[in-house]
Amino acid sequence: MQALQRKNHHEEHQLDLLGIAVPSDRSHPLFKPLYYHFSNPGKMVRYRLAAADAAKFSITQSKITNLAAVPELLHNASLIHDDLQDQDKDRRGSKSLWSRFGADVAICAGDYLVSLAYRSLAEAGVDPTRAFKLTNELIERVIEGQLIDLAQEKDQSLSDFQTYRNLSKKKTGPLFAMTFLLPALNLDNAPPTSEVTKIFDDFALAYQIIDDVHDVVRDRSKKGSISGVNVVTVLTNGGKTDGKRHALEIARSCIRRVYAAVSAYPFLSTSEMLHELGALEKSILDQSNPGVVK
Repeated sequence: MQALQRKNHHEEHQLDLLGIAVPSDRSHPLFKPLYYHFSNPGKMVRYRLAAADAAKFSITQSKITNLAAVPELLHNASLIHDDLQDQDKDRRGSKSLWSRFGADVAICAGDYLVSLAYRSLAEAGVDPTRAFKLTNELIERVIEGQLIDLAQEKDQSLSDFQTYRNLSKKKTGPLFAMTFLLPALNLDNAPPTSEVTKIFDDFALAYQIIDDVHDVVRDRSKKGSISGVNVVTVLTNGGKTDGKRHALEIARSCIRRVYAAVSAYPFLSTSEMLHELGALEKSILDQSNPGVVK
């Protein structure tokens, strides 16, 4: 029953996001590319986390969709641009947007989603001045992380885990933090942004590590063409005999710290956050099986 409810909610969220992200005019040049991209929206983790927090903070239902769409739109904009920069031809089991519709269309589609994110933010029922400033600061961190990633050598020689940690937290952490920080703008006693950011940096690092462990073979195949930064390769280059095992141990430590924060700060304890932490733990168990690439 619970799985069915989650499936139904996911489908509802997907329709809500399609209604915002895809131009209503079918003759619009971006209608087909964006409909194609969002027809397979992935897990929509950022949307779900933001929607759960917004509901907890008594934001009206009519505003929740707009608020939850902000980090999800920005995330998808970054994916579209990232696929082009990395020359990744596949996304979520299908052709990436740039490989299907061309590089020029992909650039415009990503830019369009960024502009939509700000429009959704203006209609999200939070203080626009503070919300726009916060969103800009978080996007700046994402861009900084992407530039660190792009600056790495194409021979995949990175061996400094601290560089990887910094890169991952900046690329992935800000939009996860946004899922709480934007709804929290309506709180009179909102926790400090710096404290929330630390919590979601740990969440993001675990999330990215698990993603890397899953994609290590694909990332290594990019050697010589793009940086293909992957935590398993980084740790192996740094002298760890079993980079995969060590990476998963780091992810476990991150998840334990997030669980501790959820216990200490009830404002973080939503069903969606607990579900995602459980899913990360399951992924670690699945990836811990012997016989997989080290």
